[in-house]
Amino acid sequence: MSCELITFMLAHQQHAEVIELSHLLGGMYIASFEKLSRYWKDADQFEELVVSECRLEEARVFYWIRAYEGLWSRRRGSFVGQFKKRSPQVSRVYENALKLATSRGEHQPGSLPVLTPEDLLMALTRCTDIELARKLTQTNIDTVRLEQAVSMRLGLKTRRITR
Repeated sequence: MSCELITFMLAHQQHAEVIELSHLLGGMYIASFEKLSRYWKDADQFEELVVSECRLEEARVFYWIRAYEGLWSRRRGSFVGQFKKRSPQVSRVYENALKLATSRGEHQPGSLPVLTPEDLLMALTRCTDIELARKLTQTNIDTVRLEQAVSMRLGLKTRRITR
């Protein structure tokens, strides 16, 4: 399950006009907690921050179930097929994450690099002027280890831009 799908679902569920950083961080947490938690000695600090700042009221598994139901349901009111714009802060995080992913040089000309949850997390921690990012770095995240993971050649496949 992609963190973007969960992010969008959270924004829809909270009746947000745009996708905010709290939705993005919540989506990253729900979709990739096991992957991201390795950058904390005590992942409970990360989890506590996300649950409180992102207004998550249920266990992660329930959000997964709701996302799958949304994908397969043709019900009215489903978040699937609806579009929300990103807030300026979220757009900035994505732009910075794209720069990080591009610097790995794993993509072909005419393609976009694949953004990993680590790219997004690193980009967010670098936005020191954003309160949520400052709170995130105060949870004792190991940014050195995260930086190493982001700069490694991950050998990921790329996706072509077709228009």
